[in-house]
Amino acid sequence: MSIAFPITGVVLTNLLGLNIMVSYKQNRFAQVKKYNEYLFSIIFFNCLSWMLYGIVTSDALIYLSCVTSLFFDFGFIQLLYKYAEPNVIAHLEILSGIFSIYFITIVYLLNFTSVNFNQRLLPIIGTVSMVLSVSTNFSPLIIINQVIKTKSNELIYLPQALIGCVNLSCWLAYGLLLNDIYQIITNSLGLAMCVVQLIVYFYYNENKNQDNQKTNKVAPENQTNQTEPI
Repeated sequence: MSIAFPITGVVLTNLLGLNIMVSYKQNRFAQVKKYNEYLFSIIFFNCLSWMLYGIVTSDALIYLSCVTSLFFDFGFIQLLYKYAEPNVIAHLEILSGIFSIYFITIVYLLNFTSVNFNQRLLPIIGTVSMVLSVSTNFSPLIIINQVIKTKSNELIYLPQALIGCVNLSCWLAYGLLLNDIYQIITNSLGLAMCVVQLIVYFYYNENKNQDNQKTNKVAPENQTNQTEPI
């Protein structure tokens, strides 16, 4: 059972990544800014950081999830540099440089020093990974804010939200089995955000259905009045 949860999470993570990449590309062609460009680099940094976490904890399943996700993250970066504004790209290059220094330093300490840094670096890598994951998991707040303002749930893609809930539930269960505090906090917060997203979706979906029913009731009356003889 402990293997089933992360394997399911690996599959769902890649499905979710493919879904987001295709959705982003389609929306970019339509000139609809549904995603924050900064999120793309954060997703990439997040993946690399959890890869380090998988190495330090000797967790092959976390490492496998990150390696397979890098394929989609690379696609995100390509789309980012194709569609993002020049000032956004400049800011992201600065962030990329900072994270590169962090990543190279950790790799050096793990592989090219005689001291066993695994346990010493675990809190640092776990905290950085957790912060990056929370940043990506809370990114739907931008969309939720737009949904509340417009009172329309069209910006929330239901299959993506549902896959996200199941995916985070699997990784949360895995973290609970391992008693891994970093995975528990990360996936608990992410799952809570997915649930909020679903609540907002169905709340405004119900409102939309009620508005449609009112419109359908009013429409026949207007049509009758227009066809009456003078």
